[in-house]
Amino acid sequence: MGIQQDANRLAVASAGHAAEWQNALTPAEYTGAPPALDAGIAIDALKTLFFVFLREVANVRTAYITIVFDASPTTYDVDIDGNVSNTAPDTDRATTITNMAADILAAAGGVVTTEALDNGSGSIDTVKIVGILEPDYTLVLGITGTPATATLTATIDPAVGNLRVWTLPGGLTGSRPAIWALASGGDLAITTFRGFADRFDTASVGRVYGELYDLLGPGGAETGTGLTYTAQVSYGPTKVPS
Repeated sequence: MGIQQDANRLAVASAGHAAEWQNALTPAEYTGAPPALDAGIAIDALKTLFFVFLREVANVRTAYITIVFDASPTTYDVDIDGNVSNTAPDTDRATTITNMAADILAAAGGVVTTEALDNGSGSIDTVKIVGILEPDYTLVLGITGTPATATLTATIDPAVGNLRVWTLPGGLTGSRPAIWALASGGDLAITTFRGFADRFDTASVGRVYGELYDLLGPGGAETGTGLTYTAQVSYGPTKVPS
């Protein structure tokens, strides 16, 4: 019975079941090649699942707009699929953000919904924009006038991107190479907002690291400045069941 149980446990692990998930949620955790030997996550698994999520919510595109406020701009300008809103500075950031959410909805209400919210500052500081339909909308930001310190920026779901899967050898400390290398088949294009999921052989691998690069908007239409594309890499090394 013991041999059969061990065989079943190894079969489960080699098939990619019983994954223990860890997430890389910020650009600092997935931008560029592995910066150190302790980058990524430590693993002891025959297979490791890689999931890349290009969207916060699978069926709609999400963006978060914020500003550095001053009264000097003529308007803060937000273009969604060619529907342009122009918000003049009000008495403070919170009021301006609230007005901006209403202005965007008035201009592009057939494409997105909006919400003015507190994203951690203690007052209204962010416009959350969520698409109504599944396809990507485009977002272009601008400021009309000559701002003193004002900025208009957004974090937003990318439409496409690329993934590199890096591996660091495992095994005995004295004999293993102490340098990262790209996994076989580990440079992959993610061609739609629907993301990517696959599993990689990681026997004798000590650590894995997922690098995202060339995160871009839809069709090259988002040509303005101020956009930061954010995604998520999730690692699922499979563990031998106890």
